[in-house]
Amino acid sequence: MDKLSRRRFLRSSALALAGVVSACAPKPAATPQREPTTAPTTGAPATEPTKVTPTEAPKLSGTLSVMIWGSKQDVDEVRAVIAGYESRFPDVTLDIQEGACGVDYGACKTLIAGGAMPDVFVPGDWLIPSMSQDGVLLVLDPYIDRDGVNLDDFYPAAMISLKGADNKVLALPMGYHICVMYYNQDMFDKAGLPYPPADGNYTWHDVREWARKLTLDSKGNDANSSSFDPNDIVQWGMWTWPFTYIGFEPIILAFGGSVMTIPDGKKCNLEHPDSIRGMQFIQDLIWKDHSTMTPQADQENAGKYRFAAGEVAIMSAAAHWQTNIVMDQNPSLRNDVAAMPKEKAGNATHIYVTGWGVYSGTKAPELAWHFVRFVSTEGAGIEMGLIPAYKDLAMSDLFLKRPGEPEHLKEAFLDPAAWPLCIPPTVNNVHYAEIIGPDGIAPAVEAIYLNEKPAAEALAGVCEKVDAIMAS
Repeated sequence: MDKLSRRRFLRSSALALAGVVSACAPKPAATPQREPTTAPTTGAPATEPTKVTPTEAPKLSGTLSVMIWGSKQDVDEVRAVIAGYESRFPDVTLDIQEGACGVDYGACKTLIAGGAMPDVFVPGDWLIPSMSQDGVLLVLDPYIDRDGVNLDDFYPAAMISLKGADNKVLALPMGYHICVMYYNQDMFDKAGLPYPPADGNYTWHDVREWARKLTLDSKGNDANSSSFDPNDIVQWGMWTWPFTYIGFEPIILAFGGSVMTIPDGKKCNLEHPDSIRGMQFIQDLIWKDHSTMTPQADQENAGKYRFAAGEVAIMSAAAHWQTNIVMDQNPSLRNDVAAMPKEKAGNATHIYVTGWGVYSGTKAPELAWHFVRFVSTEGAGIEMGLIPAYKDLAMSDLFLKRPGEPEHLKEAFLDPAAWPLCIPPTVNNVHYAEIIGPDGIAPAVEAIYLNEKPAAEALAGVCEKVDAIMAS
């Protein structure tokens, strides 16, 4: 197979992150940062909220600019929630814009520099550390305290990701993605295998055995057979995101490793023996067992689409967006979900959170907060393929019994939010782009996924580079 180029690898990594945060198609606990003690340079700080009782409902009017992003389906879902606000509060005029600010910090900086930053936008948790450091987001705690908003109404794992320095709330969650296992029920039935336990009570070694039995060549031989042809695979046992921490860190977390140290996230941890062991496990799945899609096969047609087409039995570290893909491309596919499996350190998974935030330089902080509070709580909806972070919505039939949803939504997507190792990517800090890039972990990860070096050899020296980045 042709070797993937370094540039192609970096592009694949970027698209992988986009796939996690966007529901249907590739588009493009965060480490807390010290809250600025001076006014942010990005915009004048908003005034303190006027003292009112939580039961007061002042009649608000005016114009508010709101920027959203995502695929067409994402945008349509968000607009439906916004329409609920417009119907409830007709005296407020909303200027709805579509743009990359929220998924891409550079886009926000361009708007700020041009004086065109919207009042409200949708930041992903991977931007929170940098935005906290720069003072871009309005601290919401005074408004939360004044109006009696109960943060326990949201899943704690989602709230943690949207807090900055000193535990200050910088956004209210729209929803979250959590990494789970999707599986093809017909393929498991045909292979005579039990379904993965929905609560995650199985191991990565169970998954490895299943994946070998579920990988078939054109003659029907599985990956355990001496006649199996790894160059003629027609059904892959498993897929997981190639090249990127999105795919490998949930696995190495269960093995006891991580990219950065837990919980502080300040030093590289990829050379820890458990991190190496987890990375070698992934490498063996791909190149020794031949049961997991190669990066080359994923490039030809991404695994998330192959799963929908019935070519992949298990999707590792997939998120709720996969349900939307299946519903769109193959609604008759029999599939279900299970929480991620366990290993030495227990069950582990990643959580990615998208929130509603207010620009710190807004001229309408009260109106912006009013909007954010409504669309995050009583007006919340199922948006961008996300799991609702607002518990009342997540536990309602509107979500759990929505047509086309997998049977075990609660066990796979809601219950793991309480796991100790349900955490944001450990690379979520102000040096995120450098850490995952060519001057950080990218060359080592590439060498593992392309089977150029054993994991221990590929990772040797990577922490020296990453720790130098953090020290800078």
